Amino acid sequence: MEDDKLLNVLVVPPFIERTKETLFRNFARNEMAYYKFHFIEKVPLCDCGVVDFVALLEICRQVVDEEGIDMLYTSEDESTIIGAILQEAIPRFRGPSLESVFLCDNKYYTHKVVDSSWWPLKTCYSVLDTSQNDESLEKMCNALLPVGTPGVLKPVIGNGGSGFAVFHTKDELKEILKKTGNRIQEHFDTKKLYEIHLDQDKYPNGHVPAVISQPFVDMNKLDGPMLVNVEACIYNGEIILWPLTTSVVKISEFNGIKKRQVLPAIQIPAELADQQVKQITEVFTKELQKLIEHGFDNSVIHGEYFVYNDGQVQLFDMNPRYCPVCHWLYMKTVDNGNTVTAGMQVAINIRPATPKINGKVGMVHWLYTEQSGPANYFIDFQAAEKIEEVQMRISPDEVIVRESAMEGMDIGFMAVVGSNQSECISKINNIRQQILLKPDAFKFTNAQ
Repeated sequence: MEDDKLLNVLVVPPFIERTKETLFRNFARNEMAYYKFHFIEKVPLCDCGVVDFVALLEICRQVVDEEGIDMLYTSEDESTIIGAILQEAIPRFRGPSLESVFLCDNKYYTHKVVDSSWWPLKTCYSVLDTSQNDESLEKMCNALLPVGTPGVLKPVIGNGGSGFAVFHTKDELKEILKKTGNRIQEHFDTKKLYEIHLDQDKYPNGHVPAVISQPFVDMNKLDGPMLVNVEACIYNGEIILWPLTTSVVKISEFNGIKKRQVLPAIQIPAELADQQVKQITEVFTKELQKLIEHGFDNSVIHGEYFVYNDGQVQLFDMNPRYCPVCHWLYMKTVDNGNTVTAGMQVAINIRPATPKINGKVGMVHWLYTEQSGPANYFIDFQAAEKIEEVQMRISPDEVIVRESAMEGMDIGFMAVVGSNQSECISKINNIRQQILLKPDAFKFTNAQ
């Protein structure tokens, strides 16, 4: 195919290097031959050092006009927002509306408008007052504490888990708000696009820095839930479901006492009863239909749910894009499971093939730590680079920073395929021995 016949694709910023890595790692070489990718290498910054999204949007518009862009590629929350604005303004682009992206992105409105769970998680809301005087902290705490303790605090617009914290008392909640308030405020400053382009009459608090609280769900309790990941590709209003993935749970017994341990990992196929699969699929489908009514179309979407043994289903989170961790599992264990390919296909009006599990067992273990220090103190990066199953999200010269006493940091993951769960766990432990300099900093199983 001649170069001038290739489809021109704008890879929407801001996180270009990270996006390049996922794009070229996860896109089949024979598929790459049909596209010419365009990158915006220099991202404009505000005086405070964060991305100037208003200026970045205008740069994207300019590239679209000058390069004759045929389609957009988005893989991060921020790029999805820019993509939605461009797709609404330029008829040849196919993708979700800004309103539908916002309803996934803003966790308060996700639970208020989209949530179709039969027993939804109780959710409290408070506008974030960063003056942090005694009166403002008291007001915020009074608004957030009705969920009970222990509770979970998180910004209504996520930032890769930043700002997520567990509180056990009112005083602890106050301390968390003091420590994380300015950081959450700064992240909201990058979402000024909502203030300009979203219907403020319909969503008056859509651009306002705010937090929500919810009850803390202890998955390590014997009667605790499974965390289930669900993905789908919407093609011209049709919902194409991907197989479910679940958290990895181990039950042990000592002196007649059973103990449940949820590992920092997910696996496919999902360990769920048929009735549980049916119920979560029903809830997810209802929520997708709501989002379709608000303009979500021709894109991949990801949801996370708590699923209990008695069939109770609770929406935990929704993202207007594919999940990179789930994507790896789909690539290895699901025929027609490449969600990057599916997203590119619907963008040019091609229906993706229906995905089907191929019989392999896949598992992803993310490297989550609650410690701080130089990254190369914890990880052997030379060894990690040689192992195909390992993907790091930080570089050797970076410093792992634990931003508050209630937070940790996810710095990468390892992904394996085997014939059963035990084989996958054995492979993960083998890789851990090769790359972790401080294995105790990254929990996995009790018997490490």
